[in-house]
Amino acid sequence: MTDIIEALAECDSIPSGKKISHRRETRSREEVSASQRNLQPQQEAELTKHIKRLTEQKLPPTREMVQNYASDIAGHPVSESRVTRFLNQHPNELKSHRITSMDRQRHRANSLAKYESYLGLLEETIEKCSILPYNIYNMDEKGFLIGVEGRSKRVFDKASWDAKEVRTPLQDGIKSFVTLLASTCAAATGEALPPTIIYEAAGKDVQASWVAGITMKHHSYRGEFG
Repeated sequence: MTDIIEALAECDSIPSGKKISHRRETRSREEVSASQRNLQPQQEAELTKHIKRLTEQKLPPTREMVQNYASDIAGHPVSESRVTRFLNQHPNELKSHRITSMDRQRHRANSLAKYESYLGLLEETIEKCSILPYNIYNMDEKGFLIGVEGRSKRVFDKASWDAKEVRTPLQDGIKSFVTLLASTCAAATGEALPPTIIYEAAGKDVQASWVAGITMKHHSYRGEFG
């Protein structure tokens, strides 16, 4: 075996010691790369397909979820840095982006047909009830969901992201929230309502902290039946 190596070294004009050392270094780098990779190519392909399926369901995973999936596939814990390496190795298939989730019920209600139906019913009601312009206010509300995730970094299937098919993950809404109403001017008179805050009372009682600093007749209470 030694004679063969020396013969090859002479043919290539490379000292035998350096050639053996180079082969050992090459093999060592390959072994290190394989150990750092954690997932085999077919396993990475399956993980990429799973992320695509989740994206199509409007449930793009977080980095933590991708880390858990990779750990399950590999059969041992996968570090965050290796998740980053996995994402960097698939720039043409995956895209990581920080976005805000959308409530599932809001997504279901978000359709052109429902908007047209609502506006048609609104116009019909205004005419039927002879509602005057100064009694029509444009109100903007902002709900603050308690215990629900806001912005988060998600991993998307790049093709779906580029096609703008999925850019917002869905989440299940909850009933515990605070709503702030900010009224703009009425269409005809220019009058405006003061800002309003709506709380939900689990015990159906008004808490003193909600109305601290508010004088009488400046707040109202509405129960379940009016």
